[in-house]
Amino acid sequence: GVWKQRFISNILRNSSFNDRVAGNVEAACEATGRVWATMYDVSGQHGDVVLGALEEDWPKLEAWMQGDRYLHHRGRPAVAVWGMGFRSRMVNVSTAHAVLDFFESKNVTVVGGTPTWWRTGGHDVMNTTGWDEVFRRFAVISPWTVGRYSSVDGTRLETLQSIDNYVTQFIIPDLAEARRVGADYMPVVWPGGSAQHESRGVEHWNRAPRFGGWFLWRQLYNAINRAGVDMIYGAMVDEVSEGTAYYKIASDNASVPVNAKLLYNDVDPGVRVPTDWWMQVAGKAAEALRAGQNVSEVLECCEGCSCPPAPPAADVVSEESVGYWSKPLFDKGAW
Repeated sequence: GVWKQRFISNILRNSSFNDRVAGNVEAACEATGRVWATMYDVSGQHGDVVLGALEEDWPKLEAWMQGDRYLHHRGRPAVAVWGMGFRSRMVNVSTAHAVLDFFESKNVTVVGGTPTWWRTGGHDVMNTTGWDEVFRRFAVISPWTVGRYSSVDGTRLETLQSIDNYVTQFIIPDLAEARRVGADYMPVVWPGGSAQHESRGVEHWNRAPRFGGWFLWRQLYNAINRAGVDMIYGAMVDEVSEGTAYYKIASDNASVPVNAKLLYNDVDPGVRVPTDWWMQVAGKAAEALRAGQNVSEVLECCEGCSCPPAPPAADVVSEESVGYWSKPLFDKGAW
């Protein structure tokens, strides 16, 4: 299924385009047998307008929820709110509680797109008191991870180490805390990143290499096999500016428009995979989750393709390793 992002800013502008996109998503799910749900994003908005915008948008959301392909969780239609509690967002604690009160009065399941450090506070969490209670009110807790692990002026092996450290320092204890408060837990995984076209004035070309799928697969393996989660959020289907898209991207540089610096699959040495490889990799994990099974530790490359060699096993990744995984990254840069 898919979460359709709906920015509060678009509601305030009464964006008909955003409504058409939602209609297209709904029609596509009906045609393909998939499910979808709405994810509100509070980025860029002050708290005093967020609640009013959600109340204004409720008739549209309620109508979508009547559709056969709208996602339900634990018997209720699902809606997500992303961004409350982030240090870089402008929603306060009282507004966050009011938003949760509003949706709970509508008998929906509320998913929270939370800061990474929701459980302990600090770092990316807003430095005001009361957020620990807000986060624990969500029916599903889904901490953001994009950019939280990768190698900076290091090696491919260090990238894997940072992913493996994340599962022990965050996912496993996060899952335990979510269960303690009666919430479900949905970690976020991403295929890699390249933010060359973001307006930050910094060179970020291929700053988190995909390694032919290994960057994503290691996250999936850790979340499913080592942590034992039963749901995962893939970020993002069509995120172009941060280079995290799962949808089809060019197989090679020759397929990229002339003079356009855009990400392509064989940007990492030794990689040759089809345009839809990222959907295939995600699909392997989805099949395992639906069946209640683990995934293999080794990512099986597609027939006729070229993928990097298998990295060291998770339990020995901290040991000295030679070959492909201990070589410096061909392209460096901080996230």
